[in-house]
Amino acid sequence: MNTLISIAESSDALVRTGGAYEIEATGAVQFDPAKAGGDPIIQTFLAKLNSYGATKFLADGTVQGSDGSSGTWKAFDIEHHIYTVTIGGLRLSVKYLPGRGLVDPDDPEMIKFQELR
Repeated sequence: MNTLISIAESSDALVRTGGAYEIEATGAVQFDPAKAGGDPIIQTFLAKLNSYGATKFLADGTVQGSDGSSGTWKAFDIEHHIYTVTIGGLRLSVKYLPGRGLVDPDDPEMIKFQELR
């Protein structure tokens, strides 16, 4: 699920083109607990390809599958959450989508590693 945030000018002030904003969420909203900094893919995913099973993406840039496979990951484009993952001899380009996981950058419906909740 994606969230769209819109900033509209109020009747008594202009919207600045830069700077710090405070955003208030009202109504029936719920947020996941904040992660302790770092890269968003440093967590465990469920592999949707091959038989890697639960797959840990570790802070040291390594990947460990519950089937014994291993590999590496590195950020390719931090701003757009694009990563290169090499595991079990397979090299992938993936994009991190919060709540979904690591998907094919050209087809976000194609989940490669599903985020666990």
